[in-house]
Amino acid sequence: MDSIKDFAERYKNVSNSELLEILDHPSHYQPAALDAAKLEFRSRQLSETAIGEARSILSGKEKKNEKTELFKSKIRDTGNVLLDTINPIQETTASIEKIIRIISIIFLGSGLYRFVHNFGIILDTIKGHSDYTFLYTGYIFPILFTLVGSILFWMRKQTGWIILGFFSAVNVILSIVALYESVKWLSSKSQFLFFRPSPANDVIAVLFYSGMVYVMCKQNMRAIFNINKQKMQATIITGAALGAFFIFAMYFFF
Repeated sequence: MDSIKDFAERYKNVSNSELLEILDHPSHYQPAALDAAKLEFRSRQLSETAIGEARSILSGKEKKNEKTELFKSKIRDTGNVLLDTINPIQETTASIEKIIRIISIIFLGSGLYRFVHNFGIILDTIKGHSDYTFLYTGYIFPILFTLVGSILFWMRKQTGWIILGFFSAVNVILSIVALYESVKWLSSKSQFLFFRPSPANDVIAVLFYSGMVYVMCKQNMRAIFNINKQKMQATIITGAALGAFFIFAMYFFF
């Protein structure tokens, strides 16, 4: 164990603020270290101005440490929330808050996957290198739409509900038509040289987006986002109408 002499030699090189920090937290140090700090403090014969300056520096360090700890705490809390949300073993029925987190994570994950998967197309479109800039812009927009909507939905913003509700309604229509087309192709006598369209993916898409619309339109969900019945109907109907317009455009213009 170090003696008072050992600590005294060490404390000659510490700053005034560091010395005050030791004296302000006596329980954190062994008796020999505390006695050596007291002797060093007396030997310096600091003026009130010097002590005030040291206190000011010490206060700034403490505030910085508090901000750092607060940031770490937020990171830990967010991590715990995510782990609790994706935990496959749930002891109780999912609360509305947990459902909100699940929906946000699903849409965010989907958006990020499509963003990474299509990053080359996105980059070419932004730079104007693609010959299909207009077409690709319409393809890229839903990706950004999903990313922004999922973040706002996580933050319990009304705009987040409107974006994801609208997006889900659009995709319900698109998925239903895609399912119809895949079933029609399979039932036809056409020969598929490279692949056979599978309705399974379209069935999953119909069920998923229909489920999203159903869950998001429930009263307890809408109450959190301050979405009344009129806003709900306007969002879903507008989304479905846009989906129908896309189908009409693809059939008659492409």
